[in-house]
Amino acid sequence: MTRFLVNSLAAVVLLSGTTQYSSYPAVAPQASERAVVGILAAYDAQTRTLTVTVDKARERFVLAEHASVRVGPDPLAEDAITAHAGSRVKIRYRLRQGKRVVQTLMFSRSN
Repeated sequence: MTRFLVNSLAAVVLLSGTTQYSSYPAVAPQASERAVVGILAAYDAQTRTLTVTVDKARERFVLAEHASVRVGPDPLAEDAITAHAGSRVKIRYRLRQGKRVVQTLMFSRSN
């Protein structure tokens, strides 16, 4: 009987110790980076919106303020993106507030 009481008391102490941590706010996980490959259909410089055809569907992305834009290994100015419409592109992006925010925009050199 004494052993049962000691085990029960130990269980209560252990369980009460773990519930203290549940009062801490949950930490949101870091947004994971995703990638997609497609064909650039259009770029709107005013809204910084890219329209890309991926598997016969058009998807929209927002270019981040400090996004890396490249053609092969060479940097590309943001105002030159429109000239590459129809080119194959790889986009690395993160989801932020329901939007796909582009971190890296890479055009294939062989277009």
